[in-house]
Amino acid sequence: MTYGVSRYTLPKLDPICTLPITHRDRIVKDLVRKNPFGPVGELSIYRDDSKYRSDHLRGYKPSSLFRLGIRDKDFLRQIIASIVYPGLTEKDLKVNRKSGPITRYVNRAWPILRSAILSIKSGGGPGVYEVYDYRFGFHTYGTMGYVSADDPTTALIIAKTVFGFIVPDDTVRVRFIEWESRDCVDILNLSVIAALSENIQKLENKKKEIDNTVEKNKSHMDTLSNIMRQDNN
Repeated sequence: MTYGVSRYTLPKLDPICTLPITHRDRIVKDLVRKNPFGPVGELSIYRDDSKYRSDHLRGYKPSSLFRLGIRDKDFLRQIIASIVYPGLTEKDLKVNRKSGPITRYVNRAWPILRSAILSIKSGGGPGVYEVYDYRFGFHTYGTMGYVSADDPTTALIIAKTVFGFIVPDDTVRVRFIEWESRDCVDILNLSVIAALSENIQKLENKKKEIDNTVEKNKSHMDTLSNIMRQDNN
């Protein structure tokens, strides 16, 4: 028998900005320029001084851009609109013909943010990791739970230690989910518990149905046996 939690039963958590909001807005305003200044002045703490830094990130650390909490173009559009045209609704933007400039800003900033997001997703960092095994659960994505760790190596060690009794530890995998958020771990694990509880209830109900069917079949067999005995007498 297999057990698992479908990804679709888990709550959708909004990405978290782990930088000061004022810094987030200043970085976004910089990225929408034709020629961004990069992390200068107060934003210099987000400068990438590593040997293998990527020029297309305009001098920012991938982790700093990831920590903005912007994961898709739609949310980026909302952020830009709130910064450039505060107080205006989407309808107001269309009426006042402001949608065009915002689209241009999004198209400038999104490739930079997307590259940083993919970099962090593949390399990981301090934060939340999903523990999974594709063989764990039928018709599921194999999600077993979530752990907090400083890096993928540590996350995998924790995952194998905690979940190794469920599946062979050589099949356990981890993937980076979100940056530095212990609350996310608790929320996601509670949702896994809820989904498993629902699964257990369904299995118990199914077991009752099977037990009832077994009893009916036994009664049927007894009836046939009685008929045969009566005929022999």
